[in-house]
Amino acid sequence: MDLQRVCHNHSFAEVRCLPAIDRRGFDVAVAVAKLTFEVDASGAPRLRQSKIHFDDVADDHRGLRYPHDTAEEKLGTDVALVGTAQPRGRVTSMAVWLQVGGYRKVTVVHGRRRYERKGSGIVPGPADALEPTPVVHALAWGGTDGRVPERTSEPKNPIGRGFAVDPLTLVGEPAHVLEPSGESTLVTNQASHPCHAAFAPIPLDWEPRRSLAGTHDLTWQDERAPVRPLDFDPMFNSFAVPDLHFKQPLTSDVPIEVGGMTPEGVWRFRLPSYGVTFASAFGGDRVELPTHLDSLLIDADRRRVELSWRAAVRLPRKWDRLRRIDVWGTSSLADELFDETYREEISA
Repeated sequence: MDLQRVCHNHSFAEVRCLPAIDRRGFDVAVAVAKLTFEVDASGAPRLRQSKIHFDDVADDHRGLRYPHDTAEEKLGTDVALVGTAQPRGRVTSMAVWLQVGGYRKVTVVHGRRRYERKGSGIVPGPADALEPTPVVHALAWGGTDGRVPERTSEPKNPIGRGFAVDPLTLVGEPAHVLEPSGESTLVTNQASHPCHAAFAPIPLDWEPRRSLAGTHDLTWQDERAPVRPLDFDPMFNSFAVPDLHFKQPLTSDVPIEVGGMTPEGVWRFRLPSYGVTFASAFGGDRVELPTHLDSLLIDADRRRVELSWRAAVRLPRKWDRLRRIDVWGTSSLADELFDETYREEISA
């Protein structure tokens, strides 16, 4: 059965309906809705055509730029920011930040530097003049030690810099240039981990996601596969670094501020108040499905913001009993959001 054919979209979001198996072992239809805005320097948004990502999209630094959108279940709201630190004038370091509502995460970006020996350990040496620098996990603390046979890694960030079984082997090597700042007011009360100095999404095989996947042992293979393990935690589907995951779901119009990643220095905006609702119909029975804004991804380089909602409906043994899935927007959008660029994109 082609689930997309029974999906009727009455919203401004791009919608895809996919088959999946939920963590309890039931066949489900997962409807994913995405809305994309381009926001200019003044904070004025314009609607753009959205793209549903069926696979992770890598950045140019062995990390993620965009995570896949096809998880069957998500808790709370994941927030991520990708972009480039843009220094103004000649400096050796600067702060970049993301503020979402009343919460702020601040990271210090340094110019290029190398590890130096200090006592029995190592420290980053003096920084060069700061140039435009991608704020990516590869430039935060972490890494993999290829000098040992088992290639030991820092599980929270295996692509970073600074991790080694014998730290003195890193003397003279490029040092990490991203460091968390004590100025942050975080979603949690815990300080940001050095591995998570960036704001970008984290892959599913990094901690803390990896440990939440459940126990994939012989018992699971013999008795449960391909259904998720019994100890699977749906937070496995959360791509945000821990200090950017909001347990209480956000709304689309939460005020946002990005600092240090745009030419004007500070980029502030507030998107329209808009949401998506889902409903399913089997025969004549129509049931509204629970949903919430579960992903908010900001691309400061492209000045684009992606928002995602999803809902899952359990399928009967005969899938064709599912007559339709309806998707509605919860409000209208102002005419000025629909410019000529948007009309050209949707007609292409």
